[in-house]
Amino acid sequence: MNVPPLTIIGMNIGQAFGVPLAERFGTKIVIFSSLTTIALAVGASSQATSYGLFVGLYGILNGITTGIAYMVPLVAGWKYFPNNKGNN
Repeated sequence: MNVPPLTIIGMNIGQAFGVPLAERFGTKIVIFSSLTTIALAVGASSQATSYGLFVGLYGILNGITTGIAYMVPLVAGWKYFPNNKGNN
């Protein structure tokens, strides 16, 4: 089993939950908890003693929390700068 495709699938699943979680709990809390979980998942996966545990921690948990953390700053930027297109 190849781990990077599972990470990408997890990211796509996590993206659906990031913005609703940020609206409910706040942007800072969601970003902090997601990045903390990513760090713990990567650290724990380096100590994994079985391949299944490694796939679960690094492939799935890391992917889902990366997806959660990915969309939150983008949506916050869209809400903060609704009428500004930026400098071209």
